[in-house]
Amino acid sequence: MVKYQEIFDVEITGKQTLSPEEAVAAIVLVAVYANGQPSEAESEEAINIINTQDIFDSYSVDEFQETINKITSMLNEEGIGVLFRTAVESITDDFGEIAFQAVAEMMLVDQKIDEDEESFLSQLADALDISEDVAQDMIDELIDEEEEAFS
Repeated sequence: MVKYQEIFDVEITGKQTLSPEEAVAAIVLVAVYANGQPSEAESEEAINIINTQDIFDSYSVDEFQETINKITSMLNEEGIGVLFRTAVESITDDFGEIAFQAVAEMMLVDQKIDEDEESFLSQLADALDISEDVAQDMIDELIDEEEEAFS
């Protein structure tokens, strides 16, 4: 828990509010920044995963970019923990599962989840009130999809 304390232990929210869709995007970006400054490839992968979520289908390119800019600005101005807490406070149950699945998908890009990623996902599921069983089912489903894609 100590490693991600600055993310999961913050109890104040930001000055701005987030829509549930923006909250999903924020949680994915928090995950990509959890271990420090991501590489350009990691950032691009996170943006791609966010963009492929059905909840963003109605967004124009400009609206999507505005969402990413808003979240990045909040991250830079208020910090990762405040952004995360704001997102958690703004998200609904269904969107929480979408966010969790998107983060898990991002972490499975290399086709495995290491110990740090597993710890992060466990804490994320807890923060989003997703049961351990449901979280594991979502991860297993993503792994099965990955294996089918490479078969």
